[in-house]
Amino acid sequence: MRGSKFAKALRLAAAHASQPRYARRYMANLFVPPIVSGLPWFTFSAIEFLETWIEPHHEIFEYGCGGSTLFFAKRARSVASVEHNGRWARSVTAAALKRGLTNVAIEVREAGREPPLDDSPYCLALDRPFDVVVVDGWALGKCNEADRRAVLSRGACFRRAEHFVRLGGIIVLDDAWFDPAIEHHARDRRVFSGTGPWRLGASRTDVFFY
Repeated sequence: MRGSKFAKALRLAAAHASQPRYARRYMANLFVPPIVSGLPWFTFSAIEFLETWIEPHHEIFEYGCGGSTLFFAKRARSVASVEHNGRWARSVTAAALKRGLTNVAIEVREAGREPPLDDSPYCLALDRPFDVVVVDGWALGKCNEADRRAVLSRGACFRRAEHFVRLGGIIVLDDAWFDPAIEHHARDRRVFSGTGPWRLGASRTDVFFY
């Protein structure tokens, strides 16, 4: 999350104080990449929620693949992801095959760097209904100046997700603190703040219910 190193350290300490049950899980996964652990790069409280919410018949779509792809593929009927980085897509595909997960389809599509990206091949990859849509992925990058501008493109992906999420389904918006003023038409929204795997600080994953 944004702020000085001191502010980030305070948020991390506060997260551990308010959610001590995740401390051991945090330490166990602090230096383990998500495609090794098979965990989403979400907060632990969001992961805990999804572990109970995902059903075997669910179909998942992701803007951005990774540990979440492996996590969902173990629990759902299928996972379709769009990724802008071909090398990363191949790494995640190999990790899925290594685990015997054959219900994963990752498509590589070009994504521009300047918002809005409503008409980009990346955004338009979502073209049919799904039970779960994850909005995350490439836009965060390393947060250089181009990436900071591109973060705004997450809104374009979220708007498209609202058109294709099934009734009774959810949209998962990871690192939701990037989008504090995002508009939505969900019937409910749950905020999952705290620690997560493979990150030194605290973060936030929001789930929107439709």
